[in-house]
Amino acid sequence: MECELAKEAIAQRKDLVEALHRTQRQFELAEQMAQIGHWRMDLETQELFWSRQTSAIHAIENPTRAHLESGLDYFLPKDRPRISSAVEECARNGTPYDLELDFRDAKGVLKRVRAIGEQEIVGGKPVGVIGVFQDITERYHLETRLRTAAHVDELTGLPNRARLNQYLDRTIDSASQSGRAMAMLLIDLDHFKEVNDRLGHEAGDRVLKNVAVQLLSEPFANQLSARLGGDEFVMVIENEALLLDLEGSMQQLLDKLRMEIGEGEDRMQVSATIGAAWLTHENNERSALMRCADHALYQAKRKERGTSTICSEAVAGERLTLRPQLRAVG
Repeated sequence: MECELAKEAIAQRKDLVEALHRTQRQFELAEQMAQIGHWRMDLETQELFWSRQTSAIHAIENPTRAHLESGLDYFLPKDRPRISSAVEECARNGTPYDLELDFRDAKGVLKRVRAIGEQEIVGGKPVGVIGVFQDITERYHLETRLRTAAHVDELTGLPNRARLNQYLDRTIDSASQSGRAMAMLLIDLDHFKEVNDRLGHEAGDRVLKNVAVQLLSEPFANQLSARLGGDEFVMVIENEALLLDLEGSMQQLLDKLRMEIGEGEDRMQVSATIGAAWLTHENNERSALMRCADHALYQAKRKERGTSTICSEAVAGERLTLRPQLRAVG
């Protein structure tokens, strides 16, 4: 009878061990699929444990004690203090953490990881720190691309209207508080519809791309340029040298934006007309700047296309001696 009970107990134990191994393997597969690993640090002995997937994220097949103890060294120097402080605070005071950080594995591959940790409590006392570690590189790059796409014009690569609005709101506020001068240029291409009608949209796209190249060229390379849509562009000028001779700067830009497209009888001249507005105490909102620049653009087009005009309703900032009036340039 006792022999039978013993055999039954052994069989039950074997079943339990097999079930445990099966569960463990299922857990490992789940970690692998989700690219999530787990780890534990014993607070009394300071011993560390990494799961198989944690080791895989580090690109280490068989981690040694040295690997485990230098685990924080895989984080980039700029992020290392954050994760080190978070782990120490969690171990000492039980403060949980949830961080996204840059990380370079043992093979030198740059990754983005999410690290979560909390105290392990047994019998009301902290006995360890446990955490999960996830490779979120693909998700991070996708989100970055989506954020970029949401703020970049696909054709020209310039910031789009949404990005321009964000930049203007932030820059207007900063410049107004500090007294810095700033001007906004509204740029409209002349005869662009004729280019599309006569030469096709592919030729029109080439013109728009070339405009973007010119807007990003010297001496305007460090000024924000954006495409509003269609054949309208904006440039925000903050450089003091360009602002001191805003009329000359606009003439230089007009020269850059004169181009030819097509061949033979289909050759066409393309130019731009510019309306400008200064940031002033009375003209210190995005909508007001845009209206003022649009008014100047309309006036320039009435006078002569391919010229520029500075809105007379705005005056130069205190740092500049130039006091612009409404007149055509070019």
